[in-house]
Amino acid sequence: MSDLPILSKALGKIFKPKKSRPKADRDYTRFRALAKKHAFKYQVTRDGYIEIEACSALPRGLTTAHYDWGETLSRVEHCISTPSAVDAHGGYSE
Repeated sequence: MSDLPILSKALGKIFKPKKSRPKADRDYTRFRALAKKHAFKYQVTRDGYIEIEACSALPRGLTTAHYDWGETLSRVEHCISTPSAVDAHGGYSE
């Protein structure tokens, strides 16, 4: 009878339902697809900016404010379609 709690504990770990992973932010997923399409690397800095290395789509690179992925996505798409929006140092501000 004393083996029952041990067996119950072992089987509980085996048959425990897996925790579902939260859905990824839709805008972040679209941003990642854009980054993959244009093969650019990016980094979000601690001070709330996103820095994109120079690539074929953004020859000067890009540094812009990052508040959320939807807004960043629209800014990057705008800068890719309108290269003159990016200054000589890769900066973009509205």
